[in-house]
Amino acid sequence: MKTYENNIATTKTARNEKGFTLIELLTAIGIIAILIGLLLPAIQKEREEQAAAEAAANVNALIAASQEYFDQVGSYPDDLDDLIGWNAKNSPLPVDPDLAQGKKNGYLYEVGAGVVGSDHAWGIIAEPQFPGITGSITHTWDSDLNLISNIPTPGADEAREQMFNRIRAKAAETVVKLLGLDPSATSQVRSYTEMQGGEGIDYFDFNKDGNLSISEIRNYDDPNMDSALSNPLKEFIAYVAQEMKWDTLSDGTSNTILVGEDIGAASGEQPPLFSYDGLCILTNIWINQGEIPASLCSLLEEAEAAEANGDARGKSKAIKRYQKAVKAEIGRTVTRSNSKTLITMSKTL
Repeated sequence: MKTYENNIATTKTARNEKGFTLIELLTAIGIIAILIGLLLPAIQKEREEQAAAEAAANVNALIAASQEYFDQVGSYPDDLDDLIGWNAKNSPLPVDPDLAQGKKNGYLYEVGAGVVGSDHAWGIIAEPQFPGITGSITHTWDSDLNLISNIPTPGADEAREQMFNRIRAKAAETVVKLLGLDPSATSQVRSYTEMQGGEGIDYFDFNKDGNLSISEIRNYDDPNMDSALSNPLKEFIAYVAQEMKWDTLSDGTSNTILVGEDIGAASGEQPPLFSYDGLCILTNIWINQGEIPASLCSLLEEAEAAEANGDARGKSKAIKRYQKAVKAEIGRTVTRSNSKTLITMSKTL
């Protein structure tokens, strides 16, 4: 029995003038879709959990060192450099010397009077350098109350959502660029990516240990992929690294933040890139004035309902109405470039 992939392969097996086959084009696009829907949300969730645990451990170590400092000196240290330098000479307590720089793995650290609570209280704080991106929990210690607090960082949820929205928008732009290399892929990419969804880790797991790290994603390179496909993919991954602030991580941490085979259940996954919900998110990103995005998303809901009922004609009519409505907003609430991306993405549904 022929699979969906076999059917595509029989229609276009020869390499075209650009040096790649339709399957290879669909695979490159599928990698982007899998990153958006599964891998990046799972990596982000694991990263935030690991960052919170590391920051909490560092705060506990700083508390112990500051109390030892107070017992021997009679006052608390002026700053982190003072505390950590003194600890290295006078105490065997295990405090990470890198914390003297005031930041590590996406967290900012500070000690001193007034950093938490009242102006006169001496305390310790560890908070995400980029809330919602490098972490989402703020850890504090107030020496007056001898109280440790671990609370959600204000604005973290909103910043995380905005980050993923920017990445989704960039993904859609990259996909449309790739679809332009072979228009016949537009009508097939949704089914192909749904079929390939379970293979997400395999594309990046170069050491074949069943786990995926940030380093493996960031260093992704397939020497067998045509440059017309690999270059946009590499550019997208570089954009992801910038948005997710992976440069704030040490090399060791980039290798130890791992997700595995249960990725779908653990990721709190984003809506698929090629889905009605995914397109609605894109619509809200680029057209965010008044009731316009809601009315456009209602047309997508209408198309989705028609598809679920097997009404191909009704789905087609709703999609065309969506496309017409998007075109009507060009120059008013959406740029021509973004409208082109929305319309092309609607043709994949």
